[in-house]
Amino acid sequence: MVGFALRRRLSHALARRVPAPWRARLLSLRPSQDRRSRGKLLDETAVFYPTSWRRPLVVVVQAPGEEHQDQGVLYMLQQSGWPVAFVWHDGHTHRGHISGTSGGRHNPNFPANSSTNLTGIAASTIPEAVVAPLGVVMCISQKDEALAESVASQLGYLHLAITSTKLEKDPAALLATLFPKVSILLPVHNQKLVTSLCLASLYAFTDYPNWEVVAVDNGSTDGTFALLAQWVKEQKNFRLIKNESNRGFPAACNQAARAATGEILCVLNNDTVVTPGWLSCLVDELLRSPGVGLVGPVSNGVANEAQVHCPVRSLEELPLWSMARQKRYFRRTRTMSVLALFCAATWKSVWDSLGGLDEDFGPGLFEDDDFSFRLREKDLTLCCRLDAYVHHFQGSSFGHMENEAYLKLFERNRKLFWTKLRQRRRQR
Repeated sequence: MVGFALRRRLSHALARRVPAPWRARLLSLRPSQDRRSRGKLLDETAVFYPTSWRRPLVVVVQAPGEEHQDQGVLYMLQQSGWPVAFVWHDGHTHRGHISGTSGGRHNPNFPANSSTNLTGIAASTIPEAVVAPLGVVMCISQKDEALAESVASQLGYLHLAITSTKLEKDPAALLATLFPKVSILLPVHNQKLVTSLCLASLYAFTDYPNWEVVAVDNGSTDGTFALLAQWVKEQKNFRLIKNESNRGFPAACNQAARAATGEILCVLNNDTVVTPGWLSCLVDELLRSPGVGLVGPVSNGVANEAQVHCPVRSLEELPLWSMARQKRYFRRTRTMSVLALFCAATWKSVWDSLGGLDEDFGPGLFEDDDFSFRLREKDLTLCCRLDAYVHHFQGSSFGHMENEAYLKLFERNRKLFWTKLRQRRRQR
C-alpha cells in the first residue's frame, strides 16, 4: 500500500509538470513490480494508452480589444483537437491567451476550454511555454496580416495567409493540408505482438495532422498480415503491401517509399512504441533547418549518442515520462555522425536523390550507417531531437537468428560497408 500511494503521488506531481492545457488528463499509474522481464512487459497488450488529442497550436493574431466574430470556426477547430490561442501586440511584446480545446469528444473527464494566460511573454517563447513545436498563425482581419506573418516568423510556425473568418466549413482539414504529408514506412516480418503495440501507440500518440502509414509485410507467417489487414479496414490512412517472402529491411523500406505519397518519409521499426509529440518534433526540425538531411529521436534501445536511460517500469508510464522530458528538452538537438533507422525522417526528395537504402545489405545491418554516410557526403546534417522519444525493443528484428548466423551477417555487412565507402571516396 505504501508503494502504491507513493507511485500515485509521484504520477500526479509529474503530471503537473506537463503544461499544455489541451493534453488529456493522464490516468494514475498502477504500481508494478520492481523487476519485469521484456516478455512480461510485452504481454500487457491491454495497456491503456492515455488519449493524446492535441494538434499543432493555432495562434489567432488580433489587434488590442478586437474580438473574434465567428466563434463557430474556432469551435470546430477545438472539437477536432486543435488548441487555439489568441495573441495581440501591446506595443512592446506579444501577449496571449490559450483557449485550448473542447475535450468532451475525447475525454469527458478533462475540463473543456481550459485556459492559461501568457501575460507579458515574448512571442518567441510561446512554443516552449506550451510545449508546441508546430503551429499555425492566422489573423482575424486583413489589416493584421503583416503582424501575423511577423508572429509566425518569431514562433517558427506556419503562416496561413487568409483570415480565420474565411476558413471553409471544415477548417481542421484545411489546416492539416498546410503541413507537409508524412509517409511512415513500416517494414514488418512476423512479431505480431510488438507490431500490435507499435500500431496502437502510433494511432494514439501521433498528433501530427497529415500522415499515412505504408506497411510492407515481408512474408509473415504468425498472423501478422491478418493484423495489418484489420488496421487497413479501420484506418483510412493505412496502406499495406504484401510480399510472399522476406525481402529484407532495406528492400521493404524502398518498396514502401516508392508507394508513399508524402513529402517526408519516416522509417519506423515495428518493434517500437512512440510517445506524444514524437512526429511533430521530427517534422519541426526538418521545416526549420533546411540543412538537415535526416533527423531521429532519442531512445532506450540504440547503440549511439541518441541512447538515453528510460526509468519507467511499464508501458503505461511511458507517455507521462516522455511528455515531461519533452518540456525539459524542447527543440534541443544533437548533431550525429550516424542515425539508426529504427526511427528517422527525411525529405522524400533527399531519399530519392540517394536512391533509398542499399539493398546489397540484404536483411539489414549497416544499411543505416551507409545511408548516413551518403547523406553527409551530400553536405547534409544528421541530428537527433532530444525532445522526441521512441521506445525501442532493440534486438527483436534479429532475435530469431542464431548467434553464429548473426555474427556472420554482421561481419559480411561490415566489410561491405567499408568497401563501398572506400570506393566512393576514391571516386570523389
